[in-house]
Amino acid sequence: MKRGVVKTRRTEIRCETYEVLVLNPQGSLSRIWCPVCGREAGAISLFDASRVGLSPATARQQEEAEQLHLIETAVGVQFICLNSLLQFEKERKPRKEIQP
Repeated sequence: MKRGVVKTRRTEIRCETYEVLVLNPQGSLSRIWCPVCGREAGAISLFDASRVGLSPATARQQEEAEQLHLIETAVGVQFICLNSLLQFEKERKPRKEIQP
């Protein structure tokens, strides 16, 4: 029997996950002018945002903290700028690094 150096093998697995937000295709997504971004942006209504887990109260708190851009139309419907919503979600759920 041979005796000598024991070789060890290490396998590293990295997983990346992405979240996808799917909204009802029947007009849920709008294009609207965002005065904070200074450009036209995709937007969802506050109602649609509540259906995916963002309550109106939280949205208003995050607007006050300058994390979300809320846009109110002339008829009183409130929208959330998707640029700000995506950035908010990215910061709220930071990527987790897998440690060996």
